[in-house]
Amino acid sequence: MTDVTPNEARMPEDAAVTVTNADTLRAMASPIRMRILGTLRVNGEQTVGSISEQLGEAPGAISYHLG
Repeated sequence: MTDVTPNEARMPEDAAVTVTNADTLRAMASPIRMRILGTLRVNGEQTVGSISEQLGEAPGAISYHLG
């Protein structure tokens, strides 16, 4: 038996990312950006409209944050 949580057991090693850049940290501080990233990781490549529908956010907001 190992001492890992279920989430750690499912996460491949290459999924972990170390962020050392201040600009990247600022970008990741936005909750909507993190939700967008999660949606893209789970569902793969999508249109702005598709992401907008899934998250309940305006397409313009999604487009802005992707930019």
